[in-house]
Amino acid sequence: MQMIDRIWYAAEKWRQKEGNHLTGDLLLQTISLWVLVPIVGPLTYRLHWLLALLLMVVIGVSPLIFCHARYTSERRDQLDKKYARMKAPGMMILKVYLAVLVVSIFEWWLMYLGGFVSLSGGVR
Repeated sequence: MQMIDRIWYAAEKWRQKEGNHLTGDLLLQTISLWVLVPIVGPLTYRLHWLLALLLMVVIGVSPLIFCHARYTSERRDQLDKKYARMKAPGMMILKVYLAVLVVSIFEWWLMYLGGFVSLSGGVR
């Protein structure tokens, strides 16, 4: 949980510093989609398409609900005290994105080896 807090705080600090639109909620949502969508993809062959769609919506919305429930103003103050000396939050965000990209590529490679994805014909 500490790593999630740190990633969320880095995105919030980066947003304050640079004035961009990347929030901690959005960063965690992006990470969950990049990691969990390739895992859920093969399940869609076993599930009804409506169940698969519902599962994808739950995966997409759950980080937002989690962040709104966890990061109250009191919790934000605690994190601000804990990570106040964080330098270069943008570099941490870059490292997180690169790590998630590597994990996602590995998952797609496993799906290719498992026969769920083909390079010539798309999804099987």
